[in-house]
Amino acid sequence: MRKVTIVLFLLMLTLALRGTALATPAVFLDGIPLSLDVPPLLEEGRVLIPVRVIFEALGAGIDWDGAAKTVTARKDDTEIRLIVGGQALVNDQPVYLDVPAKIVESRTMVPLRFVSEVFGCQVNWSEDDQTVYISSPSPFKGPVHTETPKRLIIGKKGSTPGRWLQASNSYLTTYGVEIINPNPFLAANFVDVTVKFYDSRGNAVKTVTEQVSYIPPGATALVGDKVVTSFPTASMSVQVDEISWDQNGRQIPLFNFFDLRYTSTGDLPYDGEITGLIGNPYSRELKNVLVNYVLYDATNEIIGGGFTFVNPLPSRGTASFSDYLQGGLPAAVVKAYAVVPVQMDPHL
Repeated sequence: MRKVTIVLFLLMLTLALRGTALATPAVFLDGIPLSLDVPPLLEEGRVLIPVRVIFEALGAGIDWDGAAKTVTARKDDTEIRLIVGGQALVNDQPVYLDVPAKIVESRTMVPLRFVSEVFGCQVNWSEDDQTVYISSPSPFKGPVHTETPKRLIIGKKGSTPGRWLQASNSYLTTYGVEIINPNPFLAANFVDVTVKFYDSRGNAVKTVTEQVSYIPPGATALVGDKVVTSFPTASMSVQVDEISWDQNGRQIPLFNFFDLRYTSTGDLPYDGEITGLIGNPYSRELKNVLVNYVLYDATNEIIGGGFTFVNPLPSRGTASFSDYLQGGLPAAVVKAYAVVPVQMDPHL
């Protein structure tokens, strides 16, 4: 019996160690996972990933000398040369690597921490979830605009009349708001949008606050949602507060939308489905992308809105999305808005 117990213990220990050895580390750059065609390696306490992925993500130019088996990356005033199986040079100065670059499945793998820190990044390793977190410095070096920001403009706004929900003894209202950034160079960060709803006598019956993470210079953001109230809503007001301004005026790519449409479901009057396609302008897969949509009637007035999430959104690809909208009015036009927060944008 004792022998059987020892054998079982050794077998379990072997399986546990094997699982640790086979664990594949994940890599995040500025909060966004890197899309890797070859899984990263964990070797002698070092994480190695495909050279082209990390250098391009950090904005470095890259050259490969097949004869010398040497990869060279350049960014600003820094040059890194990595010799497969050999040493590394930073601006022609040799640097010792305990784990050198190697070739795996026709891909050149390089030590992640070394190349990231040479280009000024901070690198942290989480043992619990076997994940590398990289924080890159902002490479933006454009002019700093010091003019006083113009206030954000509340564009069109509108909502549906409150619809009676017998099951919950309440009223359902959907709404939409346009927020316009009139500044040609300044981006608005973390914009609080406060929406108040009133009954037919002008009494406030509901107040909600949404936040728009980023509105690029000259762009129009959309906010859509629904509220449940004890009394029918007759009107609404909107107030916006900018928490901060990006003086660099960084312009990050906006998502593209295609085939946006409203289709009546016929379940109940004015219930419908919002469908569309969203295009990813980024070179990596994104998850949980928030999409706000707003509905317009034939006269281009807002008659409601809502939001949904897209997960995942493939690199440089498209994904379909849909959302079931209760209490909306039949829409002639659907518009949508989504943006990656500036602190997560891989291009900045």
